Amino acid sequence: MSQARCDIISDWLDACEEPAFPAPADIVFVAPSLAQRKRKHEQISSEVGSLTSCVVPQRLESYSRTAPPSVMDDRSRQTWRGRRGVTTRSQSKQTAAAPAISPGEDPSSSEQAMENVATLDQRQPPQSWPAVSSRLDVSAPPAITPRPPARPSVGHPSMTSHSLSPTKKISDLRTANPPIDIGVTTPVPQIILDLSKKFASINNNGFGIFPGSLKSKLEKADNIDYPDIFFEDPDITHTYDNLEVFQKLRSLAVASLRCHSREKPETSWAEEVFYPLLKLAVELENMNNTLKVQVENVATSHISPKHLMPTGLQNLEFSSKRVDYCIYLSQTADEESDTREILALRDVDIFTSGINQAGSSYYVKWLPQLAAVECKNDHPDTEGAVQLGIWMTALRMQLEGLVESKKRPTLKPMPCVKILGWDWYMYWCFVGEKGETVLYGPNDLGSTKGMKGTYQILKALREIVKYGREEYWPWFKETILWGAN
Repeated sequence: MSQARCDIISDWLDACEEPAFPAPADIVFVAPSLAQRKRKHEQISSEVGSLTSCVVPQRLESYSRTAPPSVMDDRSRQTWRGRRGVTTRSQSKQTAAAPAISPGEDPSSSEQAMENVATLDQRQPPQSWPAVSSRLDVSAPPAITPRPPARPSVGHPSMTSHSLSPTKKISDLRTANPPIDIGVTTPVPQIILDLSKKFASINNNGFGIFPGSLKSKLEKADNIDYPDIFFEDPDITHTYDNLEVFQKLRSLAVASLRCHSREKPETSWAEEVFYPLLKLAVELENMNNTLKVQVENVATSHISPKHLMPTGLQNLEFSSKRVDYCIYLSQTADEESDTREILALRDVDIFTSGINQAGSSYYVKWLPQLAAVECKNDHPDTEGAVQLGIWMTALRMQLEGLVESKKRPTLKPMPCVKILGWDWYMYWCFVGEKGETVLYGPNDLGSTKGMKGTYQILKALREIVKYGREEYWPWFKETILWGAN
């Protein structure tokens, strides 16, 4: 490239980068004039000889992240930014302030001169400028104000851990007021033993559990040759289609195996197996019956009012425990209205209370509970029984508050169901001799591993509905509603 072309490019760059009006920070510096820079450039060119390329002065990178706005260029551009290969205005000022090294000159003298040149971070405003407030002094270390400790909100673990009694094990329930006992450690009334035997016979022998018209299909499904004793008389007719029920139960058994093999969570088990089987039992029992029952998801229903929650050590309330489903006796709008009027005449707060322990859930608070169901996946634990114990204790306290004062509250036994994956169990809730709430069980109802166990569970659920309709509801109407309905 020719010498003249290099000079033109250098002059053009200098003209573009030279500010028309110096920035405030540039007042303290005297930049060399364009002529001086040109003479220095010519001196270097004459010594080197013919140039093969245009030499661009090396940029001096001196960028400070803490630099205040006053040391930025006149267009508020940061010095380290710019187009690739183009020297920015601030960089040209730094380059101009750096003395050039002449041939034969001692490099140490140039280094000494460089030390006298102020860099971007070393620029200081004149003393005549007003002092900068220490609040805006970027050279001073930032002041850190300690934050006050955050106040825990309602429901925060730090709040609830000291105000609620832990309930994770069955042994924790024995400190409850009133006490809660799960198992067979207390004397069991004869009525409970009779009910347990009735349901145990469904699982133990399984006589007549299968419809006789589907013997070949059932044996093919389980790959087992069942004795004839497990089948009904082929001439027995039902109000429902046996083949349709078989197909539904078969799909539930397959879904159960799929949930187990894939280790699906509890919600998947409930959606694919638990709720469909509960709903099927209710639908079959509602056929040709005017007194209907229904299954409701109560996983979001809290125990209400709060005084129904059992207390533990130091009179602390147990942590809220809920169940997943409940089987209720259906009520018409007129029946619900009559029940509200009855309770209002007894000075019962019908806005916070109902006829069960779910007073905050309007869609179920006026429905008599026939059975509670707690679901878990196939990992064994005791928390399901704990949840049933607290839920049923709250129901017992609510019902005892609605019993006529002149009568001694003798509650009717109430069934509960605990599900662990494909295994179904049953408890009977009653009041013990010492006033404790007792959950007697568990009694095995069956397993959805095969068709025989699935049919056994279906029959047991239907027997629970029959018990609620034929025995529990007449007692409830006479004792809790005082025979008004």
